[in-house]
Amino acid sequence: MEENKRAKISSHKTICMPFYKTGHCGYGSECIYLHIREDDLDLKLDDISFKNMCNLCKKETTDGVYTECNHIYCLECVLDYSEKESKCYVCKLNTFGRFYPIN
Repeated sequence: MEENKRAKISSHKTICMPFYKTGHCGYGSECIYLHIREDDLDLKLDDISFKNMCNLCKKETTDGVYTECNHIYCLECVLDYSEKESKCYVCKLNTFGRFYPIN
């Protein structure tokens, strides 16, 4: 069971793998990935708050929306960000200003 949990974490794109393995990330607070340690036994990948985590503020989404590239944001966070940048914060694909509500 523990090995299966580790396999899921290793393949999850929003986790910063250097921080996950060593506890250090060269990007620090500027890193766009989630800083979670390998020994964090409280992590539940099926938890709704983890699935609906905003990629900008790194908190559970408020009025959650997703992009065509399936990245999740708080509506307010992504609207503020999209005033400066028209590309997805995570993968840099053009969003064309289209955001879809999470049901």
